[in-house]
Amino acid sequence: MSADTPRIAAVVLAAGEATRMGEPKVTLPYEGTTIVESVVSVAAEAGLDPIVVVTGFYHEAVSAVIGDRAVVVHNPDAASGNLSSLRVGVGAIGDADAVVLLLGDMPGVDPQVVQLLAHRTVAAGALGGWVQYRRDHNDGEELGHPLVLSRRGLDGFSALTGRRPVWRYLTSLDPDDVVILDVDSEKPIDVNTPDDYRRLLAEQS
Repeated sequence: MSADTPRIAAVVLAAGEATRMGEPKVTLPYEGTTIVESVVSVAAEAGLDPIVVVTGFYHEAVSAVIGDRAVVVHNPDAASGNLSSLRVGVGAIGDADAVVLLLGDMPGVDPQVVQLLAHRTVAAGALGGWVQYRRDHNDGEELGHPLVLSRRGLDGFSALTGRRPVWRYLTSLDPDDVVILDVDSEKPIDVNTPDDYRRLLAEQS
């Protein structure tokens, strides 16, 4: 990597209790591996470094499948929500120029989309960025992951509170401070329930 190449990290959120699934969803089988391993592979294919996986309720199970493919950090306060996990993950990325936030239960993200969004955000000097998908079958929202926060954007992140803080932060910014990448596809499935998992496997077949 040259001195002019931005260093872009990934934080993969895999700390949840999976109450609607009833078991650790991120370690469920998917495409010959597991859901969370597939997300880590997306980050690796996009050239992100370091890749940090934040665990919580199922630390041992997630750590076992990740092995040495990523930096695994544990959030002992995972019950308080994603914000605490984000802070733990961001604390492990070192001096990266930006960070891509990926959900450990959303394996269908395109690595090229990740790479393009991240590099456009850094090149534009923006505070952050997100993907705008075609309106989809999943939850009716077009805005989706991955999300990107630049180093400057992380300064604002430190003061976040409440529910969906990163979304609220990004959507509150001046349009000139945000990169929105239009993608002509449906938003990848976020596996929260057994029905979501069945749909994910059906797309695979």
